[in-house]
Amino acid sequence: GDLALSELAMMLMEGRKTRDEALSLAQRAVRANHENGQAWLIIGYIYQISGKRADSREAYKKCSECPGPKRYTNECRKLIR
Repeated sequence: GDLALSELAMMLMEGRKTRDEALSLAQRAVRANHENGQAWLIIGYIYQISGKRADSREAYKKCSECPGPKRYTNECRKLIR
């Protein structure tokens, strides 16, 4: 489900060649579950390192509004300050 997609995206995002695939998987995860904080964090991070600041901030904002897990929502709250 959406958690497996976001876990796979997390593993892939560190490699430059697989970043597009990681973004795609994270986007699929949030389509499956709009409250997947991990996937929103991944999307925000990939947008940030791609220079898409407004998109990154919006993804971090959506992550911060998710019910959990707290480690992702708290991280996103820090990143949008």
